[in-house]
Amino acid sequence: MAPDGSKSSRRVSRADEVRDALVGRITSGDLGPGDRVPAERSLAAELGVSRNVVREALGSLAAIGLVETKPGAGVYVADQNMASVLKVIDPAVALLPSSLRTLLQVREVLEPGIATLAAQLAGADDLDALHELLSSSALHVDDLDLYLDLDGEFHDAIVRMTRNSVLIWMSDLIRRSAQAVRGLTVADAELRRGALKDHQAIFEAIAARDPERAAEAMRSHLVFVQTQLLPFTSDLASRAPARVG
Repeated sequence: MAPDGSKSSRRVSRADEVRDALVGRITSGDLGPGDRVPAERSLAAELGVSRNVVREALGSLAAIGLVETKPGAGVYVADQNMASVLKVIDPAVALLPSSLRTLLQVREVLEPGIATLAAQLAGADDLDALHELLSSSALHVDDLDLYLDLDGEFHDAIVRMTRNSVLIWMSDLIRRSAQAVRGLTVADAELRRGALKDHQAIFEAIAARDPERAAEAMRSHLVFVQTQLLPFTSDLASRAPARVG
């Protein structure tokens, strides 16, 4: 590294740019699973960077499983999953109205079922932990950052009750995808108190071992979330540039 760090910093920055350009091609479908990524020499010439920069960018994508190197054949787009893509996508993507609606739809499908399973499978220790999180949320309802952490832990605790590794993975993915907008639904203390009432109803249904009631309480909570996000998504949509054609 140069004494002032400038050369290394510049190289890393350019590698990030190349990486993001390749991610854009993959997520747009320009490069699909199994497609060969253009050769280092070709990408270097096209993007105006050195082959070392291209190599570094490809290495970062390979490290998360988005591309794979086949000895003697080149670099290919892997059969990627959404988790790999989301590790490198700009968090601002989650602010797109279409992305918000998609995430809400997934939650509406997934989370009532998770609540149903939690009511069926939760043990005494699970319920004690969930009650403690609920009590801590009530105690810190005026502290936005702490409340958001506890809110996430509350939902995480519920999905862990299912003992289903796929549901746990999917829920974690969805929650990380929505990280950029989590605070919008509970921006002030009154909204947080409204969400807390929903959480209380969810807890009581799970503790009562009532799957139908737990699912309904979760659906009601998601309606609350959607209601709080709707003005935000509408505002974003109104400010988006119009499409031509």
